[in-house]
Amino acid sequence: MALRQRRQELTQRLGREPTVGELAQATGLEPEDIAAADAAMLSVASLQGESGEDGFSLEAVLGDEGIEDDLVEKLTLRQAIDQLPQRERMVILLRFYKNLTQDRVSKVLGVSQVQVSRIERRAVERLREAMME
Repeated sequence: MALRQRRQELTQRLGREPTVGELAQATGLEPEDIAAADAAMLSVASLQGESGEDGFSLEAVLGDEGIEDDLVEKLTLRQAIDQLPQRERMVILLRFYKNLTQDRVSKVLGVSQVQVSRIERRAVERLREAMME
């Protein structure tokens, strides 16, 4: 059964949007696969876009060198994001490309908002290090 269809059924039955964990249990899929599918269905946002309620852009978090001015840095950033562990990559993509709040990301990934904050902080630090190499 398609993920979208199971999500609709669960939403109707629960009276709310199901968590990734609930979807995983209902479909037999891995939570990471469901989160990846959710991320793939969202439209792409800009690196300069502000993330949710925080008002930060990925560029602002990484530094003030103006990544948009240098194509090489953009490519380096993209490669660095691709090298992140899957959960960190998902948090970065959902927060800075899809403009989701930490709270919304926590629901998509089925973890607490505090965990999202820690994962995001660790991922941004790895990206900073990669950009300095």
